[in-house]
Order: sequence, then C-alpha cells, then structure tokens
Amino acid sequence: MVFKFNQNKFNKFSDTIYKISKKNKLENQHKKYILMATIIASFSPTHSWKTSKAIENGFIAINDKDIKDEFSAAKSNKWKNISANDVKEIANKNICNNVFSRWLEAYVEPEKKKEYNEAWSILKNEIFEKTCD
Repeated sequence: MVFKFNQNKFNKFSDTIYKISKKNKLENQHKKYILMATIIASFSPTHSWKTSKAIENGFIAINDKDIKDEFSAAKSNKWKNISANDVKEIANKNICNNVFSRWLEAYVEPEKKKEYNEAWSILKNEIFEKTCD
C-alpha cells in the first residue's frame, strides 16, 4: 500500500529547517531560514511560554528576563526543533506588526534588527498568508 502525504507550506518550512539544522556548514541562503525559525521558536508556546503569553495579551514587556532567556534559547538551538504545528500555531495567532516591533526593539541586538524585520516580512507574506494549500 502506498501512503501519500499532502505537504502544506508549514510542513515544507519545518522540513527545510530540519535539513538546515543537520548541515555542518551553513550557506548564506540558510541565514534567512534560521532567522525565521528563531522568530517562530521565540513566539511558540512549545518553546517560549512566557513570550507566547505576552503576545496573546498584546503587550511585550521591556527587559523581561524570561523573555530574554527564551529568545537566547531560540537563537542557540530551539530554532532547530520547530515543527509544522509550531509554524501553523504562530500563523494562526495573527500577530500584529506592533507587537513584533516592540519585541524586536526590546530584545534583538541593534545590528540584527533589520535582518529580523526582513525575516518577519517573509514569514507574514509567504508562510503565514491565509490561503488554501
């Protein structure tokens, strides 16, 4: 019996992240994917409970040690473990740009803000778009 698996954009994205996480040498094109996965890991309740709760409330506190720690963990290794469900969950939260901007300003290093902002735009426009697969 042959099983067919209908992959949607969330599965494809998480599969790409999995493949990138297994590489010994990262190429320049992988950088955007890693940034996008870091954002997802930073906002997903599976990986970052405190940040997820703050996003649900629509307010990101500045200088919150727990949120800072969750972002550090997402940057170091949690981005490697995102699943299609994590991607879908963040897509369905419909996080407004103001909440993202506040998180960006409070927790992302100044020299990386532009890159994270571009990664967020790609996520919002290409991965999170509300279309049928």
